[in-house]
Amino acid sequence: MDNSKLIYITADGLYSDIDIYACSIAYAELLRLRGKNAIAVVNTTFTESVPQFLLDLDVEYLNQSNIDWNKADALIILDRSDSEGLQKNINISKVIELYDHHFGYEEYWSKLLGSRAHIEKVGSCATLIWEQIKLHNQEKKISKNSLILLYLAIISNTLNFKSGVTTDRDIQASKEIKIIANIPNEFSSDYFKKVSTSIINAPYEAMLKDVKFVVINGSQQIAIGQLEIWDAKEIQNAIILKLETFLPNFENIPWFVTIASIKDGKTILISKSTEMKIMLNKALSIKWEEDISYICSSLLLRKEIIKALQKVHF
Repeated sequence: MDNSKLIYITADGLYSDIDIYACSIAYAELLRLRGKNAIAVVNTTFTESVPQFLLDLDVEYLNQSNIDWNKADALIILDRSDSEGLQKNINISKVIELYDHHFGYEEYWSKLLGSRAHIEKVGSCATLIWEQIKLHNQEKKISKNSLILLYLAIISNTLNFKSGVTTDRDIQASKEIKIIANIPNEFSSDYFKKVSTSIINAPYEAMLKDVKFVVINGSQQIAIGQLEIWDAKEIQNAIILKLETFLPNFENIPWFVTIASIKDGKTILISKSTEMKIMLNKALSIKWEEDISYICSSLLLRKEIIKALQKVHF
């Protein structure tokens, strides 16, 4: 491709979490280091995984709400691969490359992009971007701010390497980034504590920023709220107290909230939906009955729970 052609790097999502933010910023910078005319396009509705100190970093991106997608000569999609959702805003024919770690659309993108579709089993899309930085020998040239974002995206998406989605590639990438960027040992726990402070101050509002609707069994729609916090004991009651407000928004849809408690390596499930509890009991092999909340003895990401739900016939 002509290096003067404008390339937008984006997830074109309803919000930006730390993985989307980090990958968009860092991959656009990598392409610029390689002489390409690339810029990250970011939705500036950020989840709590992007606390203020990260927004204060000096990085380059455009606000998605101000974008004319037609100005781009090409698009690169990161941390997302659902073709139906993407087609609502962008011209799929302009997509020249894709990086993701969510599954379900591999065949579609393989037919469209061939080897330029990178959908791989890693805990964080940031791991894939770091591997591209290494592939092009730009480890020492990429900015420290991009490295910090990639590092935090990996530890956030793997829940500090305690999640079942963590791979050796994620661990290796984080180690390499940590050394090159000279990131201190306490940086990851400090990050989670900052994220937690923001959530504790407004837990219900934080949860609503990250509600996902999923179809299981071909037609059953469910709603899932998600929070990731350093110590969930501080927040559980605050969420429960507001369930009466949450419930009418999804009156006819089975729903639950998952809260990852990173410090003690547990997952708290919260719901008042009997139907949802029955589904989760079967999918996760648990026994959750009358209580509003249920504590799992391991950390489970929302996407892991969704995968388990989609494997079971209800």
